[in-house]
Amino acid sequence: MTLYTNQPYTDTVPGACGTGQAPSGDQAADSTINVVSHEHSEAITDGLGNAWYDRRAYENGDKCAWNFGAATGNYNQVINGHHYYLQQEWSNRSSGCVLTGL
Repeated sequence: MTLYTNQPYTDTVPGACGTGQAPSGDQAADSTINVVSHEHSEAITDGLGNAWYDRRAYENGDKCAWNFGAATGNYNQVINGHHYYLQQEWSNRSSGCVLTGL
């Protein structure tokens, strides 16, 4: 089974998928990176679509949707020297939303 997601035009509906931050200077790219990160994390933790979800049918990304934690300027992650503004993901170990894996 191959899971995939398609997120075209995440910046075209104000307030729907936009992050409100654009560390790269490109709001469309930064919004897309955030949504793809959310879906990628869910595909990893729920690879068959029926594994990891809570009693409300939320997967790990849904539990923390649009929760960005503390920002440092207009970003909250530095990966390979690049700035990103990404939502947190659920951690069972922390019993909450986190920006880094534990």
